[in-house]
Amino acid sequence: MEKRNLSGMFFITKMNGERETRCFEELPKAEREKILDSYLLNPDNGVTYVYNLINNLCDTINEIGNQFDLVKGYQEEEYHSDIDNNTNNYEH
Repeated sequence: MEKRNLSGMFFITKMNGERETRCFEELPKAEREKILDSYLLNPDNGVTYVYNLINNLCDTINEIGNQFDLVKGYQEEEYHSDIDNNTNNYEH
C-alpha cells in the first residue's frame, strides 16, 4: 500500500520485517483491527481514542471529497426520490 499520510494518525508497525511509521488507514486490515481491539478493551480512555479516530477519519474523507468534488452513489435528491417512490435500488 502506498504511503499517502492522509489522516496524520501515525502508528509504528512492522512492514516487511522492518519497523515503519504508517498512517492508520495505510495499515493492513488485521493490524487496524488489532489496534482497535486494544483500544476498545482499554477501560480508561480507549473509547475516547476510537471516537477521536473515527472523527479524524471522517474529516479526512470529507476533505478529500471536497478537494476533488467526489460523490459516491446517489445524490441526496435521488435518494429521497427513491424513498418517496418506495424503491430500494440504492447501493450501500
